[in-house]
Amino acid sequence: MILLDTDIIIDVLRNKKEAVEFFSVRQSEIHIIHPIMLELLAGARNRAEAELIQKKIDLSILEIDEGIWQRAREIIIEYGYSHGTGIIDSLIAATALEYDFELYSNNEKHYQPIAALRYKKAY
Repeated sequence: MILLDTDIIIDVLRNKKEAVEFFSVRQSEIHIIHPIMLELLAGARNRAEAELIQKKIDLSILEIDEGIWQRAREIIIEYGYSHGTGIIDSLIAATALEYDFELYSNNEKHYQPIAALRYKKAY
C-alpha cells in the first residue's frame, strides 16, 4: 500500500504528465491523511475549485491515532531541526511507519533520513 505526500497530488491536480501516470496506475493502492486534504483545500482559490479537488482526489483517508501523533512528535524532534521536517511531513512519515506503507514523495530532504521509512521518489 502507498501513502502519498501532498506534492504528488498537487502535480496530479496540475495535470503534470509523470504525476498523472503515477497516480492512474496506482490509484487503488493510494491513501492520504486528513491534513493533506486540508492542505489541498486551503490552497484552492474558491469553493468550485475546492469541490473539484475533492471530486478528483477521491482516495482512502487513513486515521491518525495516538501512536501516530507520538511518532510524529519524535520525528519532529529528531529530524525537524536538521532537515526541516515539519508538522504535516512528520504526520505523513509517522502514518507511513505505523501502517507500514511505502511513502511516495519528491521531497527527499524531509523524508530520506528517517530511519525505517520506506520512502520512494515518485518520478
